[in-house]
Amino acid sequence: DDDDDDDEPVVEILPPDDDADPPTPPPPEDRAEPPLPPGGMLGKAPVKLSATPNDRLVDPAPPRHLVADYAFDASGKTTVKVYVDFLEPLDAARLEASFLPDALCVDFGRKRFAARLAQPIDPAKSKLLKVKDTTAVISLRKADPGVPWGPTLQPDVNAV
Repeated sequence: DDDDDDDEPVVEILPPDDDADPPTPPPPEDRAEPPLPPGGMLGKAPVKLSATPNDRLVDPAPPRHLVADYAFDASGKTTVKVYVDFLEPLDAARLEASFLPDALCVDFGRKRFAARLAQPIDPAKSKLLKVKDTTAVISLRKADPGVPWGPTLQPDVNAV
């Protein structure tokens, strides 16, 4: 009984051929490469770059410092309160909060707190509530008050 499995690869080992020489590549003059299109590989004319920097492309301000110290309370039926500690006295006039259905961003000078949210919110009804010393208090209006937020402000990256 010859059980022929087509699933397994067939390997045939050939004896070495001592008389055969390895193939030699043709000399460089015979290996002509096709010419590049006008303007190079991308087919576009080259662009001359200026030796002087373009002020519109350079941000003279130092990069933002990301703030990671926060707490939140999701026990409210319709809102989630977020407490962000900027570790320095805050001026409410210099705080800027922006909201998306799935994200929150709060800027104070060169410091920024940003987070993706575990559940969707209503950006139009979310707001910066108050400032107390070094902490900004933000109110996020739940898009669906019946959905619990769980133990974290951020979405579970392991969720299926």
